[in-house]
Amino acid sequence: GVYGSQGKAVAAVAFGRTSGELQERADSPIIRGILAAEGGHGIPSQGAAPIIRNGAIEGAVGVGGGTGQQDEDCAKAGIAKL
Repeated sequence: GVYGSQGKAVAAVAFGRTSGELQERADSPIIRGILAAEGGHGIPSQGAAPIIRNGAIEGAVGVGGGTGQQDEDCAKAGIAKL
């Protein structure tokens, strides 16, 4: 759903990497602390990628509805078209 997609995008922005890269470390105190500090909206689950231009994070694209890998592939494809 939309909240899952937004949550994955928040996580991608917070860490400047795909949300799937955070998935295996989701229970670490650092990941949990940063997500709590941003308001608890981030979801460290595969399906989002950050939009990075000239070394700066401008936002992220989060996708839901497929497998985690399909969602991430769609997010990256959308970013590539920007």
